[in-house]
Amino acid sequence: GMLVLSAVMAFAATDPEELYRMAVEYYKMKDYEKAMDLMRQFRKVYPAHSRADDALWYMGRIYRRMGMRKEAVSAFEEVISLPKKSGRFKLASCDLAGIRMDENDYEGVIELLNGLAAGNNPGRTDMKIMYLLAKARYQRGRELLKMYNTE
Repeated sequence: GMLVLSAVMAFAATDPEELYRMAVEYYKMKDYEKAMDLMRQFRKVYPAHSRADDALWYMGRIYRRMGMRKEAVSAFEEVISLPKKSGRFKLASCDLAGIRMDENDYEGVIELLNGLAAGNNPGRTDMKIMYLLAKARYQRGRELLKMYNTE
């Protein structure tokens, strides 16, 4: 078991694409500890690699699955704040909005996602953004109505 794994790791360590692919495989198998180890190793050894941002996004997802909210938030915020808009920018925004949604921070969701969805030819992530925005606006509206009705 371990011996084979370390041999595979040694091989993967010399090839960034292979290391990344393995990390994603472990993630898909829900082996989050191993996936996290490999993603961390990937970012440490290949910080300038084009997939370093993807690895960071996966780390945020793993933290969230493991119930480590603070770490998840800071990983997603880091992806969002990258100077060169990462391919994971919208996904990280969605993930962060999901966390804010769980905390009933509807204002935060709206602030984060407003104007982010593509109007023309929206993809799956755009649909998710529109859904989260609509849900947050609806919930915020209900809160405002409640306040209005109790005055």
